[in-house]
Amino acid sequence: MPKLLLWKPGENLDILVVENQSYKNLAHRRSVFFVDKRYFVIVDEAIGNANGDIDIHFQLAPGDAVSNCDNHSISTSFKEGWNVLVQTTPQPGVELLEEEGWVSFLYTKKEPRPAFCYRLKKSDEKEKLHFVTLVIPFEKEASKIQITRSIIESGKMEIEISENGEQKIIGYKIN
Repeated sequence: MPKLLLWKPGENLDILVVENQSYKNLAHRRSVFFVDKRYFVIVDEAIGNANGDIDIHFQLAPGDAVSNCDNHSISTSFKEGWNVLVQTTPQPGVELLEEEGWVSFLYTKKEPRPAFCYRLKKSDEKEKLHFVTLVIPFEKEASKIQITRSIIESGKMEIEISENGEQKIIGYKIN
């Protein structure tokens, strides 16, 4: 049963934190930050002593997608209208893998769409893993946004973001 840990709407930052006990020995905590009503920072944590592959999955709108394994990103490439860039911060062992994706806008008619996952291997020694991912909608060109630092602890998070040379710190504390 998922638990709402924090919901804090704001003028320039909305924060949502939820946790789900996925398996007996593994919980998934997701923190979503909606920054300046323009882009998202999503932090996925795998908490517990389970081992194996830890994946986070994303699916895009039907159409072509551009992936860049060097910077762990994928984006839509529509010539007109809006696109989206998804990029996770680099860390040892993280992989970007293509998956099969489908969507149905009409009953009984499905069409393919780009899908992928980020993967990390988890062993018993690593009790907690995390992914810090940017989701940036854009019309002509994606903003140059980077996660420059992240501190992720039990009940506390602090993330430093750089955008066009400006630094911003977002985060939360849960008592």
